[in-house]
Amino acid sequence: MKHTTSLLASLVLLPLAAFAASPFDGTWKTDYKSGHIIKNAEWGWEFKDGKYRCTKTCYEHMDEVATDGKDHPITNHTVSDHLAVDLQGDSTAVLTYKKGKTVVVKCTLAANADGTRLTQTCTDYTGTKPVENSSTLKRVGKAEPGVHKASGVWTAEDGTWTGTDVTMTLMATADGIKITQNGVVIDAKFDGKEYPSQNDPSHQTNLFRKVSDREIEWQQKLRGKPFGVDVLVVNPDGQSILDTYTGLLDDTKNSVVLRKTH
Repeated sequence: MKHTTSLLASLVLLPLAAFAASPFDGTWKTDYKSGHIIKNAEWGWEFKDGKYRCTKTCYEHMDEVATDGKDHPITNHTVSDHLAVDLQGDSTAVLTYKKGKTVVVKCTLAANADGTRLTQTCTDYTGTKPVENSSTLKRVGKAEPGVHKASGVWTAEDGTWTGTDVTMTLMATADGIKITQNGVVIDAKFDGKEYPSQNDPSHQTNLFRKVSDREIEWQQKLRGKPFGVDVLVVNPDGQSILDTYTGLLDDTKNSVVLRKTH
């Protein structure tokens, strides 16, 4: 009887251990004020001679587009096939990306009076609800005389990132993780294989590696090409996650803290 009791106890305890809560489990929100640039990059574009063109760090489309506010076809963009560029005065440009007739992303680039700073505000409409992100860029070098003030080469200014509060729900097991954020769902194993982002118009794929019970490495790909890696580390108190992101296409690195909401 003693043996039977021990066997029954072990059978009860095994499932409990198998389904023990992971430190990653819960709902998390980005603390934008904690954002920190570890390694910066430079991005360049110009609005000149009635055309918009990317001039530096161009990993999306590189088409020239007329700055007439009308929709123009573009190639090699992950979520859109048309772009309208509208110049509003000599310091603001609005770029509206569409898939067919549907707006998917809208960005406003607004330079300050002396053209040394630029506020970049982008709204992504591809999820369940629109998500806005904004940051300040500072000019690299001198502005070209006589061109639109939003033109030039720019680099991000630390501590200026703000955005819409969008929560991310994580549920991890011993061999995998499920991520839900703004309608996009990723259900993956820690096996190094690619798993799709469901409901994601960019068709991003994801690979996960479990470093430890409190650390996960998450690589993202677009069109089969790696473009970014997040390393998520849960704080010992279990109330925050340090998310360190490395951009593989623009050679950037930054970090932000995710706070647990419940």
